[in-house]
Amino acid sequence: MTSPCVPHRKKDPLDPCIRQCCLDDREVCVGCKRPLKVILDWHRMTREARQRWLAGQTS
Repeated sequence: MTSPCVPHRKKDPLDPCIRQCCLDDREVCVGCKRPLKVILDWHRMTREARQRWLAGQTS
């Protein structure tokens, strides 16, 4: 069952969002570990830019 407040959407495999959104003191999400600027820019980033950002976080 899905929440009526959050529309069901197909998850992009490159989207690190786990819907546990809460920013710490450095404005980094405690759920997905992305800085606020990256979260806000994510939908405008190319697939390649997303892959580069994700690769930089796991190395």
